[in-house]
Amino acid sequence: MRIAVAQIGSGENKEMNRYMIERLAWSASEAGADMLFLPEYSMFCVKVNRRSSNIAAAEPLDGAFISALGLWICAGMYEQTDGLPYNTVVVIDDEGRLRGTHRKNRLYDAFGYRESEECRAGEQPFEPVETPAGRLGIITCYELRFPELAAEQKKRGAEVLFVPAGWVCGENKPLHWNT
Repeated sequence: MRIAVAQIGSGENKEMNRYMIERLAWSASEAGADMLFLPEYSMFCVKVNRRSSNIAAAEPLDGAFISALGLWICAGMYEQTDGLPYNTVVVIDDEGRLRGTHRKNRLYDAFGYRESEECRAGEQPFEPVETPAGRLGIITCYELRFPELAAEQKKRGAEVLFVPAGWVCGENKPLHWNT
């Protein structure tokens, strides 16, 4: 089993982001990878007017972002709702089927930033799923600061923990990764 990890910086053009991800998936597949892991906010990332931009960019779980990919992939997206979108990480199999979703439970409302003004918090822990990388658990970015979330994934049978992050540097933020 081979996995690929891509550290990308998505921008405001969803089509270009999807194209970049498709190229990375093709490249990973050509190199023999069974699964590709991408960061939080892989689908779309904007730095100004985030709330309205996130709502406009959000897609349903059967939308173009998911159906366009063709390798086992974990990637972050904005999931469409009737209001603020969820910050969701999806697990897609090599046939384009959605195998799991994690809606970020703990939003980053710290150090003067309020993710809760841009996204809706999920309410359930991720249910680990079988993947080529093993039984996969997921927590997202800031959730790293809550060890009980990782412990819950292990309790639910996770063998591997994926922690995608769309990280922007700021005062004291590197301290989170030292934990």
